[in-house]
Amino acid sequence: MVFNKIDAYSYTPKEPDDLTPTTRENLSLDDLRHTWMSRENAPSIFISAREKSNLDQLRADLYHMVREIHAGRYPFNNFLY
Repeated sequence: MVFNKIDAYSYTPKEPDDLTPTTRENLSLDDLRHTWMSRENAPSIFISAREKSNLDQLRADLYHMVREIHAGRYPFNNFLY
């Protein structure tokens, strides 16, 4: 699961005695990573295409996923190894 636009994301921590409901501005990226996405058991990554942050990690993750699929479908072909 790829989440883009983290350059437009802003985090505002809540005060410890603040009883108002938590909004998306009060959740850190780590909090978001550990919400429903962790229950889906799907890898997630936060990127910014504009600032080019985490793009290398995205490429590496995609390569490893394609490599696993390729190895499962063509076990005797070591083209991606």
